[in-house]
Amino acid sequence: MPKTVKKAKIHKFRDTLGKERKLTPKQKKFADLFVSDLSMSGTDAVIKAGYDLSGGKDKRKLAAVIASENLTKPDIYLYIETKLDESGLNDSTVDKHHLFTLSQMTDIPAKNRAIDIYHRKQGKYAPEKHEHKVTTVKVVKYAK
Repeated sequence: MPKTVKKAKIHKFRDTLGKERKLTPKQKKFADLFVSDLSMSGTDAVIKAGYDLSGGKDKRKLAAVIASENLTKPDIYLYIETKLDESGLNDSTVDKHHLFTLSQMTDIPAKNRAIDIYHRKQGKYAPEKHEHKVTTVKVVKYAK
């Protein structure tokens, strides 16, 4: 009698635009770990989510590659975005906290950093100019 393969339950969710998306249980666990502890790296989230890291010598490097791939997958990215939005970590909330920091008079260095970040976010700085120095070399052939 052949063995039956147990199919993993797919997690369905709706992204911020209302479109239905799907994640495997491991992808969901990875994303939940990544969102639950904002100090956790993607590498650590892969390890804790239980991904198979037996394919190479350096397990952390392999975990980093998997984390990088996961964070570029649209469904995982949108699940993380949805969870962050639900937790209140969204552009609107960050803007309110940023405005609060700007209105404080006690910590001038923090205020300066907040103003700098605000201007960068608003695109108020001119794009950085990079000088490219071109060196020309003249090749001279001598007749024999």
